Amino acid sequence: MNTRLITALALTLAAAGTQAAQTTRSACSVDGSGGANVVSAHPEDGWVSVAGISKVVNNTTSAAKQAYVTFSADAGVEADAELRLAFSIDGGAPFYAGPQNLGNNQQFWESRSTVAVLSIPAGSHTIQPMWHVNGAAGKLGILDDRCLIVTF
Repeated sequence: MNTRLITALALTLAAAGTQAAQTTRSACSVDGSGGANVVSAHPEDGWVSVAGISKVVNNTTSAAKQAYVTFSADAGVEADAELRLAFSIDGGAPFYAGPQNLGNNQQFWESRSTVAVLSIPAGSHTIQPMWHVNGAAGKLGILDDRCLIVTF
């Protein structure tokens, strides 16, 4: 290999600084169609933790790092309502970090997924997806098998 090319590559890598390798972590709560895994909510419940899934990440740097989060679930919601998805870090207030509308009414439940980017401060932190049924009181939203994938 060309010595100049090796030197240029080494200088480029040195200028970029040492970066920690990203890892992917996942958590799923799955038991098949219509099993005991089904959770439901109504608008009057407010924001609710997505049961059965959360992930802990550890930022060992002194600066905030981005976590790339994918959430998916089998979901359904009654007519004239929608499902909203947000995230909480360490039990804090839920916040939007990507698309907000997880789903609208369809004839049948369907798989829904979304991607978000979260800023994670230094230290160890728990990422918790949160959901809310947006609609008139009494409208029903349902989540079944669900997964959270975090690349950090």
